[in-house]
Amino acid sequence: MSRRRHLLILLVLSAIVLFTGLGNRTLQRERETRIALTAREMADGGSWLVPEYRGELRLKKPPVPYWMVAVLYKAGVPVNSAFWARLPTALMALGLVFATYFAGAAMVGRQAAYLGALALITTQPFLVQGRVAEADAEMMFFLVMSVGCAYVAMHRRGHGWWWLAAGGCAGMAFMMKGIAGVVIPIGSIAMFVALRPDALRGGRWRWALGGLLACLLIAAPWYFYIYNVTHGDGAASEAIAKQMEETFSSSAGRHPEPFWYYLENWPGTMAPWGLLAPFAGWALWKRRRHRGVAFLFAWFVVGLVLLSLITTKQRHYALILLPPTALAAGWWMTLMLARRGIPKVRGVEIVCTLLALAASAYLGFFQPKKDDVGVIPGFMERAEALAAESGEVWTTGKMPWCTEFYFQRKVQSM
Repeated sequence: MSRRRHLLILLVLSAIVLFTGLGNRTLQRERETRIALTAREMADGGSWLVPEYRGELRLKKPPVPYWMVAVLYKAGVPVNSAFWARLPTALMALGLVFATYFAGAAMVGRQAAYLGALALITTQPFLVQGRVAEADAEMMFFLVMSVGCAYVAMHRRGHGWWWLAAGGCAGMAFMMKGIAGVVIPIGSIAMFVALRPDALRGGRWRWALGGLLACLLIAAPWYFYIYNVTHGDGAASEAIAKQMEETFSSSAGRHPEPFWYYLENWPGTMAPWGLLAPFAGWALWKRRRHRGVAFLFAWFVVGLVLLSLITTKQRHYALILLPPTALAAGWWMTLMLARRGIPKVRGVEIVCTLLALAASAYLGFFQPKKDDVGVIPGFMERAEALAAESGEVWTTGKMPWCTEFYFQRKVQSM
């Protein structure tokens, strides 16, 4: 009964946070409209294997996030609705909550996993990235599932199929956004083995090769297609090389920050539960002899190192650190409750419920009314009526993609 209660509360709070007023805020950020417009091109008869964004090839990122929105467009939903463009992300963010609970229950126990999942729901990166039409939440769902399956595969003998599940989920994480979906699970396993060499004595490691094969079978075909069939002119190679240069080259990074940027901003970025993160991190290190704690520590460190090595640093990338941080906070709270002899977690549940209600009210209703860009949909509707008879529409300003999204047809940028 306790597990059912946990899952029900997590479902209700997640739904409140993710779906309240999901379409009330204007779809204005180019990262959002990039997915929506690329998906619209696919649904309107464009190639589903060679994505295009406003007349240009979009090969820097894998295509699965575009497919998820394009399927909705093909089903007939409005193609200028922010709600429908964001719905796949919100659903995957909902899945991320339960994936975190699953992984945490295997590593540090059910109660710590429950408190960690509650913390995740009410943490700033989740509240933002779970409600926008971007690919971060989608990648994180499969990444956390991969990490959780890998831990179970190493922890329990005779469960070699968990390796296949871990590899398949890593492949899907890669197809959602890129290389981090594969590097973090593999790096976490490697660091865990370094911390706990005894892990090599079990876990059906020969099945891990099958997991790698499953990952390749999911992640490689699309890249082979665009390299060998569609673009013999090197367009795919050039796009991917440019993306790698922007990510790792110090001269090409669009958002340069110092190496320690994420570590320095970690507690604040993970607000409000990030305030517990330093205490939880120290407790993790002191108790690293525990298998699950050692793996959780390795998972966090690998994610932090990867983000620190990337020269293009942005706050929303910190979503990679959120699940292990939330689980560490949940585990630390469990330790503190046990130390004080408090058997129930009702206090944490009440705090998280109040935070979730306040966040959903602000993000769903107050923020759209507060923003000046709240007038954009109405303005676009009137402008579209004036331009309905025009053969071509030209726009000027910083957001031509926003005009194209609401006009439901292509516009030219001056």
